[in-house]
Amino acid sequence: MKRIRHLEHREIFELDLAEKKIVDWSFFSCKFIKCNFLGAKLRQCQFDYCEFVECDASNVTLGYSHFIDARFIECKLLGLNWVDVSSPLKLAFNKCRLDYNVFSNNNLSGLEFIQCLLRDAFFQNCDLTRSSFYGSDLFHAEFEECKLNYADMTDVLNFNISPEKNDISYAVMSIDSALMLLRRYHLTIR
Repeated sequence: MKRIRHLEHREIFELDLAEKKIVDWSFFSCKFIKCNFLGAKLRQCQFDYCEFVECDASNVTLGYSHFIDARFIECKLLGLNWVDVSSPLKLAFNKCRLDYNVFSNNNLSGLEFIQCLLRDAFFQNCDLTRSSFYGSDLFHAEFEECKLNYADMTDVLNFNISPEKNDISYAVMSIDSALMLLRRYHLTIR
């Protein structure tokens, strides 16, 4: 019989779980502050209504974990692969580094990336309807077969999403982002 460990309504400061295995843990309404998860291996963990502040979760293996209403603020999350995470994900990232993250076949509707770095991130076959990328840097980020209906792309830097490969109907974007879309067609706009 599987034993699930449960923590709720806790503030956890400067916990070092680098390279550790974390299996069958459930966290409800917990706040992780300046914790180190670098290279940790999660397996079937659940994070509901949790907040991560100034944490390093780079190169973490997410192993069928579940995130509902999880918020990441000023965190470093490099090289995460969200493919094996239980869907739907309900996440919010504010001023985070998410370089080299992979999102594939995920329901990410309503996801928030506010003023984040998403350099070389990869999104494939994701539902990003009503998501926000407000003020984020998408340098070399790739989007393939994604639904970005009603997505907020306001003030996005390095905007380079192909309308031929993605559905961007009703997306909201600044004039600069709209002009970046047209750049691929080598048009002269006067």
